[in-house]
Amino acid sequence: MTMDAEILMATFMAVFAASGVLTAYWYAK
Repeated sequence: MTMDAEILMATFMAVFAASGVLTAYWYAK
């Protein structure tokens, strides 16, 4: 796996996790 692919994967996972947490917080509010 290249460095770029690894960074892209990490970024995608971070964004996905952040949006998931934000959505859960929004609904819990």
